[in-house]
Amino acid sequence: MITETFSVTQLSRLTGKSRPTVYKYISDYESGNIAEVPKDFREVFRLISEGANRSEVYAYCEENFLATQFGNGELAEIVGLITNNKDKINLQQLKEYLVKEIKKWRKQ
Repeated sequence: MITETFSVTQLSRLTGKSRPTVYKYISDYESGNIAEVPKDFREVFRLISEGANRSEVYAYCEENFLATQFGNGELAEIVGLITNNKDKINLQQLKEYLVKEIKKWRKQ
């Protein structure tokens, strides 16, 4: 059972979908109505059902859901760049820079 490993709230946060939507997809998946479940969710549920570790599920969700939560604009591009280069970026330094820039922007 999927919710034995991840809560609906966790899956909602990982995928950017509402809890009712996640409940519906889980219900459809577990009752055999797999065709009713979007492909990316089927893969998440397959990973969970086959015992993938949490980091594998997080990585899949990050790669397949995170950028799409921001649409197709500049923000999505920025999120994609960060996600695809996170091993080359000092995230703490980036966070500090962004906080500083936002504070400047708010003062204007």
